[in-house]
Amino acid sequence: MNRLALLAAAALCAVAVLPLASHADDRTESRRLRAENLASGGRCDEAVALLADTDDARSLRLVGQCRIRLEQYAEAADALDRAAEAAPDLRDVALYQGIARYHLGDLAGAEESFAAATDNTGQTGLLELYNGLLLLQRAELREGVLALERARRADPRAVEPVASYYAALAWQRLEERQRAEEALGRLREVDQDGPWVREADRILNPPRPASSPYWIVLEAGVEYDDNVVLRGRGVDLEDEISDEEDWRGVWSIDAGWELLRRERWSGGLYLAYDGNDHEDLERFDTHYPRVGGWLDRELSESTRLRARYEFGYGVVDGDDFLRAHTGSLELRHDWGAPGVTELRFDVFANDFRFDLDDVFDEQPPLDGACVAPFLAISCGPAGLDEAEERDRDGVGESLGFTHTLPLEDFGTALSGGYTYSHYASDGSEYDFDTHAFRLGAVTELPFEFVLDVQGSYSYLNFDNASTFPDPDDVIANNTVYPLDDEERADQIWEIATALERPLTEWLTAGVRYRYANNESNVKVFDYDRHIAGGFLRASFY
Repeated sequence: MNRLALLAAAALCAVAVLPLASHADDRTESRRLRAENLASGGRCDEAVALLADTDDARSLRLVGQCRIRLEQYAEAADALDRAAEAAPDLRDVALYQGIARYHLGDLAGAEESFAAATDNTGQTGLLELYNGLLLLQRAELREGVLALERARRADPRAVEPVASYYAALAWQRLEERQRAEEALGRLREVDQDGPWVREADRILNPPRPASSPYWIVLEAGVEYDDNVVLRGRGVDLEDEISDEEDWRGVWSIDAGWELLRRERWSGGLYLAYDGNDHEDLERFDTHYPRVGGWLDRELSESTRLRARYEFGYGVVDGDDFLRAHTGSLELRHDWGAPGVTELRFDVFANDFRFDLDDVFDEQPPLDGACVAPFLAISCGPAGLDEAEERDRDGVGESLGFTHTLPLEDFGTALSGGYTYSHYASDGSEYDFDTHAFRLGAVTELPFEFVLDVQGSYSYLNFDNASTFPDPDDVIANNTVYPLDDEERADQIWEIATALERPLTEWLTAGVRYRYANNESNVKVFDYDRHIAGGFLRASFY
């Protein structure tokens, strides 16, 4: 066959094949259009079945989209990878590859795909949505929620209600409650009473735990105190005091009623009372009732601000002893596993009601001697009015924090804190600053026992020297005792332990021990004290 015949034969073959190829393309396009109609009608399973044997890149992209809708992410990734291999520049394939990989937990692969999709997608809203979800997975909350907000603005129909749901949760975790509420409001508009709204509302506005609006805690016990009178080093007891140690009955009441609970506000009133009755040293019998109220504001799911006021009225041996006022602001934040931190600021005022006596003074010009009619006593320095200088009435303020760390594996809660206080009294004797440090642990033991151990150290730095003399310098025979020029300083070491166990749902029994050592450079305030006893506690809520 000559060359012309060969060319003619080739031309005839080409004419014959072209209609066949065109017909195949038409069939592929027709199947894809039918599959697209099925997918748009929510019948993705039928669309996937229709395109089961296709190698067309656009058809594979549709299969990948449908597999994602059906939550068949591995199959979606396979179809999209084949589409990308067949047509590397096909629009949105990289975007859907990233979505499939994200749901498979391949965050690095998803990030790579989303980066590739940035300049090759017409679905900016969907891309921003998944970029935001990726950032949230990495705990980059602020960057993530801002991406979700951009997604919502770019294409709300494509990304809602998912974007507003996760934005509400992220704003809540960032403790921006107003923005969280705004996102929840948008979610209600698009999802109405749907599952997204119900779940977000459950997380953002959890139901308050069922609790009684009142509480009553009653406690009674017996204890031994080896230094009831706080006898200082070298100080003689008064004639009418038989001893410094004694047994006593002790009791307390703590009761309150919540009167307000509305949205993020709550508050109420409370009553507390501590009392004791000594076996021998009745002049030290004490009663101290207190009344107060509080108002709480929940600033976020984990942060609470409390304002509180309390008035206390102390009575000793049947006589008016003290009237005390305290105002407090307390900020509490729950960090979750790392524990709870509380900051507290107090302002307090004390009005001591007992009378003080002025010590008989040196009478110039006797120069170191004094003459008291009908008495042979030691005298104070000339011009010193002890009753005025020892006036303890005054006002003070304190600022401190406490952090509690739960160690659940050990059944223990550790706590520690620091408080700075300043007190300004009407007299010079009791002006001081205090630095107090605390450390404690509460541990659950076998057989439902609970051990509570608390320790503290306080340093009291007084502004002035004391008006109390060294007991060794106070002698009779009309002499004037000297006073130390050194400013008073106290160091107080305290430890308190209690071991208790519930007997019933409302009754607890326990024993406790307390030790205090007040180390002072003024002997009358230098003492230690041991207190031990047992108690029963009844609690009603």
